[in-house]
Formats: sequence, C-alpha cells, structure tokens
Amino acid sequence: MAILVSNAEDISTYGIPDTINDLIETLREGIPDVIEISSVNVQLPENDYLTGYLNVNDGKITGIKEFNLSLTYNVISFPTGFALKLDPINVNLEYLTDLALFNIPLLSIFGEGTGR
Repeated sequence: MAILVSNAEDISTYGIPDTINDLIETLREGIPDVIEISSVNVQLPENDYLTGYLNVNDGKITGIKEFNLSLTYNVISFPTGFALKLDPINVNLEYLTDLALFNIPLLSIFGEGTGR
C-alpha cells in the first residue's frame, strides 16, 4: 500500500520522521556514558603498508552518546540528507606503540604515554 502525500499535506502526520527519531533515541540509549577499554593489544603482521604493534591500556571514551543527527525529508517523507554533529569526544588512555608506515623507518609512529 502506498501513501501519497501532496505538497500541501504535512508529512509529520504519517509518523515517518517520528519513527526515525524514536529509532535514533533508542540507539542512543544503548550507548554507555563511558566506554572502558581495559587492554587492547594489536600486532600487525609485516606487510608493505603498515607493520608494528599498538598496545592500549586503561582507556576511557566519553561523549559518544551526545551526537546530534538532523535529517531532511522530501515531500513524500523519505530522508534525503543528514547532518551528523559529534560534540567533543574525550579519549583518555595509556599507549605503547611502534608502527612503521610503508616500511620506511623515517615514517614511524612510536612512543609511550598517556593520550587525552
């Protein structure tokens, strides 16, 4: 069954924008306030692009659920565009890394410390 909407009708009466907004809010509720990363150890196999390792400990990410998603709709109430705004996301972690880009020692990323 198709719902036809003329230019004079208000698309909000059909509930599609409200349904999408409800879905977005349901997704937002499922995102924790703080995402904790106890330990992540990534060992990249040797290849032509990126080799090395990255170890992350005691990581906390906050602010992810504070996003704002604005949708625009056409006359038949299909989403035609969106704007996603991410308010400040805070990342706090301890890291140790040694990565070589393109196997060129001068293009290495290495070090240890605290990221904020």
